Amino acid sequence: MTDPGSSVQFTPDEAVAAQMAQMANNFVAGLAEDGIELDYAASWARHLDEICDAYLATGPSPNGVRLMAIAMGAYLGELLVREGAGVWARALTARTEAGQQESVAVLLTSGLAAFPFTKVNKRLTVGSEHNLQQFFEVSKAGQLPPGARPMDY
Repeated sequence: MTDPGSSVQFTPDEAVAAQMAQMANNFVAGLAEDGIELDYAASWARHLDEICDAYLATGPSPNGVRLMAIAMGAYLGELLVREGAGVWARALTARTEAGQQESVAVLLTSGLAAFPFTKVNKRLTVGSEHNLQQFFEVSKAGQLPPGARPMDY
């Protein structure tokens, strides 16, 4: 998450929002094929860490982990959007010498920004200390997670 004082520019984008909603729907449909009937109720956030653990137990390839981070990140972000906590936005920064980098974030109503793809990737590659339910709850509340600091650019 980052704060409004950073040098990142956030631009709400309806095309990005539509793409993220479709990716989230695809994630839900994929889990339904595996017998997990997921919807967009906030209560599902508490099950995302369990889904990560079950997925990791299958021994996925690095590319599989990357694809899961994208799919589940879209779902986690869409949960925040549907809870009224924010909107999908493009995030632009001039962090590298090569020029601006672009990513996708949820611009929260508090003015903070949440990066669900990054968080899910960390949960899958680093471990359970990157708790997705906690991320959802503090993002929804418009807060920084305990011990976190705003990103500096």
